Amino acid sequence: MKALILVGGKATRLYPTTLLMPKQLIMIDGFPVIHYILDHCLKNSIDNVIICMSNSVSHTQFYNAIGTKYKNLKIDYAISPVGHGTSGRILSARKYVKHESFVVYYGDIITTFNLSEMIQRHNKLNVKNNCIASIAVTNNTTLEQGLTKSEKKTSRIIEFIERPKIKAISDFSINVGISVCSNKVLNYCTNKGDFYKDTVPLMIKKREFLSKYDITDFIDIGTFSNIEKATKTIRKLNSSA
Repeated sequence: MKALILVGGKATRLYPTTLLMPKQLIMIDGFPVIHYILDHCLKNSIDNVIICMSNSVSHTQFYNAIGTKYKNLKIDYAISPVGHGTSGRILSARKYVKHESFVVYYGDIITTFNLSEMIQRHNKLNVKNNCIASIAVTNNTTLEQGLTKSEKKTSRIIEFIERPKIKAISDFSINVGISVCSNKVLNYCTNKGDFYKDTVPLMIKKREFLSKYDITDFIDIGTFSNIEKATKTIRKLNSSA
C-alpha cells in the first residue's frame, strides 16, 4: 500500500508563520509535522509515500526537512500546476500508484490510530461489497464553542450546551482527512476539484459504496491552539513510552 500525502495549502489561520513555510513543516516538539505523518506510515507497513504538492510550494523546504532520515521509506514527489485542487494533486500521483489501491493522507493531521487495521478492513469490504473508499471519521471531537437551541417563533433558548462533543448533538461524524481508496476513485477525480468537497459527494451520488472508519485519536494542526494541544499530547506520549 502506498500513501499520497497532500501538502501545501494557504493555511491562513496560521499566518504569519505559514507565510514563511507550509504548515506541514511547522515544528512540534522538535520535529516538523511531516515527520509524524511519515512515522505513522512506517509503523503501519506503508513503505512508499508520494508527497503531492503544487509547484507553488517550495520543494527544497520539504527535501531539507525530510532529509535522509527515512531510509526504509521510498519517497516520491508528484508536482501539479498551480490552480489544481486536492483531487488534481491526487491525479498527479497516478503514475506512481498505477492500478493499485492507495491511502490519501492530508498533511495537517497528527494521529497514531491503527491505519493497518483500516487498510485491512477496506480490502475486505472491497472484495465483499466493492467498497471504493473507506474514510476515517470521528465523533469524539469537542467543539470549541457552546451551542444553543431555541424556539423558532419566539427565539426563546430552550437548551444550552457548552463545548459539546459531536456525538452528543449529531448523527454526523467529522472527516479526519485520511482515506483508503481503490484505484477506481481516480476516475472521479478532476484537476480543479477538491477531493472531499467534490469527489467524495460525486461518488456517493453515483451510488458507489463508501465506508466510514471510526477513530478517536486525531488532532488537526490547522490552528495555533491545536498545535499547542498536539505538542502537549506528543510530550505526554513520549514521557510514558
